[in-house]
Amino acid sequence: MVKKTPLSQIYFVLSFLSLLLFSSLYLISSKRNYEISTSYSNLENEGSKAFGTIKEYNLTETQGTKNYIYTYSVSDESGRLSEVVEYVDPVIHKKLRIGDSIIVIRKTIILLGQKILISRIIGNTGRIPVNGMIEIFASFGMGVSLFLGIISFILYKKKI
Repeated sequence: MVKKTPLSQIYFVLSFLSLLLFSSLYLISSKRNYEISTSYSNLENEGSKAFGTIKEYNLTETQGTKNYIYTYSVSDESGRLSEVVEYVDPVIHKKLRIGDSIIVIRKTIILLGQKILISRIIGNTGRIPVNGMIEIFASFGMGVSLFLGIISFILYKKKI
């Protein structure tokens, strides 16, 4: 006679593994977003000024608001050229053209073991780029995992 694994145990193991996966993804993404936000807030005090060159401009519209997105190249402290993408407010947008030289504040940070150059155009009040979608996805995954755990508990009580 072959013993069968109860369905509730399979659900419980799946819910535990997925909860572990999604909670670690949520912790990593929220830690990364927090470090990026604090680095951008301290950029004016700790960063150095440099010149950058505007390479590209994109306009997106979400929920009736226009987002001006500029890509520019700037060198880091060691002289290596990097491209930075930044949201720009409408006042600064009116002054910028592709190919213009701009003054930026830059700083190299270490984020999750990688060196990343962050910079900001002087006077810009546009929003800071963070990955909020990853946090939302991870929190939704944790909710589904908890739901699966509750289902496994109900099945265990009914002895299915």
